[in-house]
Amino acid sequence: MKSKINQKDTRSKNDYYKFTPLITTIAFPILFGRRKKIESPQEKTSVARPKPKELLVAKYELTDSVVKFSVVKGFPKKRWVLIKEIPIHEITSIENFENELRITWNGSAYLFVLKNKYESFSALRDQIQSLLEEHKKILQKNENTDLRKADLIETINASISVVNLSFNILMSLHKKRVDWARLESYSESLGNCLRFTGQILEPLNTDFSRISAAIKKQIPKETSKETYNTLKAIYEYFNSLKPEKDLKEIIPNLENAKAIILAYFMLNDILFGRVIGEEDDVKELLSLETTLVDLTDHTKIRIDIEKIKANINRFEVESDNDAVEESRAVFREFLKLL
Repeated sequence: MKSKINQKDTRSKNDYYKFTPLITTIAFPILFGRRKKIESPQEKTSVARPKPKELLVAKYELTDSVVKFSVVKGFPKKRWVLIKEIPIHEITSIENFENELRITWNGSAYLFVLKNKYESFSALRDQIQSLLEEHKKILQKNENTDLRKADLIETINASISVVNLSFNILMSLHKKRVDWARLESYSESLGNCLRFTGQILEPLNTDFSRISAAIKKQIPKETSKETYNTLKAIYEYFNSLKPEKDLKEIIPNLENAKAIILAYFMLNDILFGRVIGEEDDVKELLSLETTLVDLTDHTKIRIDIEKIKANINRFEVESDNDAVEESRAVFREFLKLL
């Protein structure tokens, strides 16, 4: 028995290191787990809101643009002293509880306290909230006005380019000899389609692929038909704009846009008539002049009507390029001023 006790242990050091007592594998996670406190979301320290600057108030005044807070100072002669003046439209939040009013302005919070604890800031709070709401509506209206104007100008300019190329195609088809190479250049300038997606206005989508296909086949009748369909789509788009949604104070507004497109169609139609030899257009010229005068009156932008008429009247069949382009150029000068 003694020999067994004194028997030398032949296990290596590695064998000792490989041995892991069961108590360690069980107890250590439990012990360490007990020591570690798990923070719940509710226990996390929240960032304290900065304490508002407290100001004692005896009187306040409200206008459309500012609210003023005053106190009485001086002895024996008392006087009103302005302690804070805040622009109404720069207030980001306002709260009221009885004789206390909390206003956030310029990133800072201010606490105004009426000396008379039986008085209330509730009426002032309601007035300021009403002014802020009204200001918000004005800002929204102004934003919509800017977006509407940008939409109208963009779609007018895009549509006029299409109108020019479409009438150029129709004029070329009525020449003694059709220049299909030129027609193909007009078609390439048109592209495949017009895709206008406005911020306020309804989208305008027009496909020119059928015009291109007809020109490639060199079929005059089909080319003419598809070109007329494109012009019709442009005209109907502007004609469908709802006047009741108009903002009369902007230039151009919906009615202006309709008048501009109508006048431009009339101008090109007159020029087209001269190309094919129809010079009996007195009524058309009078209608164009009336529409242009009306546009001038409503937009307060002058259109050189006499110059347009002069270009039309010097028009000669088969030598139309200068008269057409110069008449259009006068109109485009007007559009640049919108």
